[in-house]
Amino acid sequence: MSDKQKIHFDIGDIIFDKATKDVGILIYRYKLFDDEYSSDINGEITVWDVYWNSPGPFLLKDDTNFHKYSEIGLEFLIQSGIFIHYKCN
Repeated sequence: MSDKQKIHFDIGDIIFDKATKDVGILIYRYKLFDDEYSSDINGEITVWDVYWNSPGPFLLKDDTNFHKYSEIGLEFLIQSGIFIHYKCN
C-alpha cells in the first residue's frame, strides 16, 4: 500500500459493495489486541464493525448484518475497486 494514500475512516462513513449493491455503515473501531499483546506483532491491528443493509449472499443460520473488517482490509477492498467509500462529513 505504499503507492496508495492511506484512507481515513470515521464512524458513520458509508461503504458500498459494488458486487452485491449492499450498503454498510462503519459503526465501531477498536484494536484487535490490547497493549500487552500488540508489542508482539508489528503495529496494531485495527478492526471496524460494519452494519450492512443485508447479511450478504452467504447467509448462515445465525448470521447478522454486523461484519468485522480489519482497517487495512477495508483499505484494500476500496483501493481495489470492490467497495466504494463515502465520508459521512
